[in-house]
Amino acid sequence: MARNQNAKIERVTEATLVIGVDIAKQKHVARCVDWRGLELGTPLFFENTREGLDRWLACIVLEVLLESYDDHLMRQRDPRRWRLVHTKTRTVLTSLGPLRIRRRYYRDCETGRRVYLLDEALGLAPRRRVSDRLHGADGGFGHGDVLPPGGENSPDLGAGG
Repeated sequence: MARNQNAKIERVTEATLVIGVDIAKQKHVARCVDWRGLELGTPLFFENTREGLDRWLACIVLEVLLESYDDHLMRQRDPRRWRLVHTKTRTVLTSLGPLRIRRRYYRDCETGRRVYLLDEALGLAPRRRVSDRLHGADGGFGHGDVLPPGGENSPDLGAGG
């Protein structure tokens, strides 16, 4: 038994994401931690149903995708024009539940304007917890609306991209 446990522990690397679920009768509580045991995000509560589990997994996937898109925007920006000011987390209410989105805040050195490039790309209005763009008219997520590949809502990154 100890040998099996040690083998599992030895497979944990920096790329490992650990998801723990506290199982209860009606509502479960899930938490993600990194390879060091540091908590990622907030605890997520979901119903003891297949739909509840699907919603919980969808929230995790969306949070990871949105954070990845924010990383993409950071790499694509012109660093001479867009200066990173800070990083902040925002909670957006959706039909799947609350999404915690970590995003970067920039200052445009040419105009002095300050903006979250991810919020601008997603069409998130400042200081609103519910986004029409994320929530969609049908009460769910609009198909293809979450991560625009370079359409009308993509921010001007000042780097030709």
